[in-house]
Amino acid sequence: MLVDGFRVDNAFNQSEPTLQYSGSWSFSPNRGLGDYGDDVDYTTTNGDSVTVYFTGSDATVFGELNSDLGTIGVQVDGISQGTISAYTAGPREAQQPYFSATGLTPGRHTLTLTKESGQYMVIDAMATPGAT
Repeated sequence: MLVDGFRVDNAFNQSEPTLQYSGSWSFSPNRGLGDYGDDVDYTTTNGDSVTVYFTGSDATVFGELNSDLGTIGVQVDGISQGTISAYTAGPREAQQPYFSATGLTPGRHTLTLTKESGQYMVIDAMATPGAT
């Protein structure tokens, strides 16, 4: 038997305790739109944020793309990574990777997403494939 390697994806829903929400967030269950766990957390207030705490070298945050979503500021370990857009003129797209932090030094990290524009910011799930 020859094994070259393996990978375990640690995916979890947006309600896990490793996520810390700041501001006025709401929970939307039983959506039927293809979200991970069929639910999301969302905010309508610019400046609200969510911080993901993880141990490892990689992490990805998932949300939606839709016409009522806007821009999101991203920080990794307190350092700005710029902004991303969750806007699309096409149909709603669930379970979309908003941002991936990859190749980080193995250890404890933070990934913060902050609502900057649009009607909503939606958080669906998180994956930490490089977790230790």
